[in-house]
Amino acid sequence: MKKLLYLGLLSVCVLLGSCVEKNVSNVFDKVEGYMDVCPDSALLLLEQIPHSEELRGKQRADYALLLTQARDKNYLDSLQSDSLIKIAVDYYKNGGDNVKAGKALFYYGKVMDLQGNDMLAMQAYLNALAKLEKTEEYKLQGLAYEYIGILNADRKLHKDALDNYQSSVYCFQKAADTLGVIYAYRDIARIYYVEQQYDSVYTFIQRKIKISLESMSTWICKIYWLPLLIEKRYLGIGL
Repeated sequence: MKKLLYLGLLSVCVLLGSCVEKNVSNVFDKVEGYMDVCPDSALLLLEQIPHSEELRGKQRADYALLLTQARDKNYLDSLQSDSLIKIAVDYYKNGGDNVKAGKALFYYGKVMDLQGNDMLAMQAYLNALAKLEKTEEYKLQGLAYEYIGILNADRKLHKDALDNYQSSVYCFQKAADTLGVIYAYRDIARIYYVEQQYDSVYTFIQRKIKISLESMSTWICKIYWLPLLIEKRYLGIGL
């Protein structure tokens, strides 16, 4: 009798554990759907998961990656700690999911960047690109190239930075990410400005304006039009 009760209790525990695991996975699916459009909602959902510290294995790694993403998109200072994202990096580095491995390495690079560790940040971005190169995560590839370019620009390696920014343009175009292309053109224009190649500065600012007017909705154009005019005025370029 006791044995039957024990087996029954064990079955219930397994069933409950399976339900909890399924519920957490469902929450993760919702979080991924909210991440780009409503990052504050994504963060709220993650913070409402009960006993998140008890998650194990893949769910623990997924939680660490998603929470890091959500904090980053909500501009929280807590992103500066590397202990969370390292959980995801360590879990995915030897697995077969190159997308999540690449994402984890990318965000680890951002954390290292915030900590002022440029060398580790650069290596993490390069490792992320190596994981992502055969995937269709073109936007993330574009961001990795852009951040590598920023690091090279800070070191005054302008030619390398230009190559990085051009690669980011290519990736953002493949991702149909117009805003990403605009930011990359801005970065390229800034390098040319430092190099005193003003014709090239003018060319890339004109491209920014053209894309803004052609590809974005009216209200977004209004948002970007004024900063672009201010930038041209600052650089001494007439309309």
